[in-house]
Amino acid sequence: PVSTSADQVEVLEAFSYACGGCANFEPMLQIWKSRAPAQVKLVRLPIAWNAPWEVFARAYYGSEALGVAEKTHVPLFDALFKQGKTYKTLEDLSSFYANYGIKPADFLKVTKSFAVNSKVARSKQLAPRYEIDGTPTLIVAGKYKVTTDQQKKIGQPEMLKTLDFLVQKELLERKASQTNVVPAALTSPVKK
Repeated sequence: PVSTSADQVEVLEAFSYACGGCANFEPMLQIWKSRAPAQVKLVRLPIAWNAPWEVFARAYYGSEALGVAEKTHVPLFDALFKQGKTYKTLEDLSSFYANYGIKPADFLKVTKSFAVNSKVARSKQLAPRYEIDGTPTLIVAGKYKVTTDQQKKIGQPEMLKTLDFLVQKELLERKASQTNVVPAALTSPVKK
């Protein structure tokens, strides 16, 4: 499933604030996002595989509900991985979000709300449906999964190259379906 309209290409990022690889990937993804085609929408899916990761998933969804997710996303990675801060509970994290004008009581109330509970439950359902077995993982248009692969020496820069290819492929396919013409870039030459 995708959460975007038919004229947009969803790029879903499965991540966790507990993931060092995600912290390393985020600056590259921010640069990619700044140059992505206008039809692309980046959607984040915080993974909640275990209790510590669920705390961070709740924090992300809470920050989203409180309207500060974009403002706090990179700074939380920085606090954890550059400044060495430790946040093990929602109460701990409330002090981080207080720096962005969110009262701790409001943060705790929102992160334990029905809406956030529902989003965390949905995240737990989507992770296996998308076959997410590591983070960061990108899902393009609900169809294509892009990850790193140490054995094949596919790192995070290659993930972004693959992402570019798949986004362009999806945009071309959508354009072709509107005009009923298959772009040459999507056909393979037939050998006789």
